[in-house]
Amino acid sequence: MPMILPVPCSWHREPQTQSAKMGCAHSLVLVEDDARFAGVLARSLIRRGYQVRVAPHLSTLQELLPHCTPGYAVVDLNLGSASGLPCIQALRAADPNTLIVVLTGFASVATATTAIGLGACCCLAKPANSDDIEAAFTWAKGDDGDLYFPPSPSFPSSEASYPGSIKNVSQ
Repeated sequence: MPMILPVPCSWHREPQTQSAKMGCAHSLVLVEDDARFAGVLARSLIRRGYQVRVAPHLSTLQELLPHCTPGYAVVDLNLGSASGLPCIQALRAADPNTLIVVLTGFASVATATTAIGLGACCCLAKPANSDDIEAAFTWAKGDDGDLYFPPSPSFPSSEASYPGSIKNVSQ
């Protein structure tokens, strides 16, 4: 059963119209198997105005998606013994407009490139906080204004190799 945090949530799936989509502008699904990290991050995102649902693995996410259409998603790439990549595919299939940020503790250019290719808008190294995640969503929406996103120190040549695909929003 998905971990449902005690917040009012009215982001049930409606016919896909612009007006239906507007009602779930700040709905977010957090796919994270570390319950402690998920709880801390979810509470922080709730304080920022998001309606958060937590799914610890793909099967829970698949249970949520027929009933909920999130505007945003945060997906851990390492879900215990499973990969988070199928979660990106499931989210993208449910709604191609969902903005997806991927979190990884085992950053590699190949994995980040695969996640971006599947539809994630940004990859962040753990531990990422709600500031990092909101900055990634802002960048993905094109609302970054004069924000500067330097190349990640863990990927010194990522910008040269994959221009525009990997941004470090944590600095």
